[in-house]
Amino acid sequence: MPKVTRSFTLDAEVVEAAAEIAPHGNLSRLVNEALAREVKLANHRRFVDDLLEEVGPIPPEVQADIDAQLGLSDPR
Repeated sequence: MPKVTRSFTLDAEVVEAAAEIAPHGNLSRLVNEALAREVKLANHRRFVDDLLEEVGPIPPEVQADIDAQLGLSDPR
């Protein structure tokens, strides 16, 4: 995949913390992977928004079943 070079201003504390967790110290790779995740999440959000607009919200009983299957239900 073609690469581009950009200049960004970032918080120093964030860069220091990110450098510690960057794979093999490769901060560019970490930033690229984080941006790729953000793009994927934005695309998923758009898809869900479009789906909700098309078919409406998830019925509460269906959402409760989904939450229970995912272990997200309130144990109270």
